[in-house]
Amino acid sequence: MPPQISLSSVPSSYNEGSVVNITCTASGIPEPDVKWFRNGIMKSQGTKTVLLKFNNVSRTDDGQYECQANNSAGNSENYVALVVHCKYQNLFRALLRTCVRDKGYDTLALTLIDS
Repeated sequence: MPPQISLSSVPSSYNEGSVVNITCTASGIPEPDVKWFRNGIMKSQGTKTVLLKFNNVSRTDDGQYECQANNSAGNSENYVALVVHCKYQNLFRALLRTCVRDKGYDTLALTLIDS
């Protein structure tokens, strides 16, 4: 029986520094080999169930991840998008609202340089 994949439910986004655990479980006969990939690079592997884990997720982890399951009966894949927000993003929004509201500025330009 060819593999069938199910992914654990995941939030739509994460804050930078969060712990992220995404499980890919595959059923099939024989038991499928399961692998997580990002940009063609294997991140983790195992049999039947494999965990994609980030102890301290960062903006560089943002992107699409692919779970692949393979056995002698066939192949299957499923995708998950990992969205990581900068930990200072909400702070900048709050400061911007405060500056505009409290100081009476008509226009405020804010330039962020991402290194």
